[in-house]
Amino acid sequence: MDVAADNILSFPETEWSLLNRLAREVGSQCRAVNGHGLEVDFLQIAGGAALKLWIDRTAYAEIASLGRTYRVVLGANLPTCISLETSDFEEASGFIRDYVLATGFRLDAGDRA
Repeated sequence: MDVAADNILSFPETEWSLLNRLAREVGSQCRAVNGHGLEVDFLQIAGGAALKLWIDRTAYAEIASLGRTYRVVLGANLPTCISLETSDFEEASGFIRDYVLATGFRLDAGDRA
């Protein structure tokens, strides 16, 4: 019996840590595709009524009230809005990566408006 293993406590991840992990993963994926010094700073976590990971002016990700469900919204406040709700981290990060790469969004922090 491993006594050390019996004493390990797992702490739940906070919304901020889940969004931060998502930002790091998407930045890493975009760097892998484009391969030229992209900054992760284009993704900004902002507070308010709910924490949001802002991708651009109309797209964001948040953690749904169920705790580990990612909600990604593209086109918030526009006539057409696309959203994804998933508990699969890889699906959420891939969805955001594909959006960023498809829109040709300039990923370095100096190019954000």
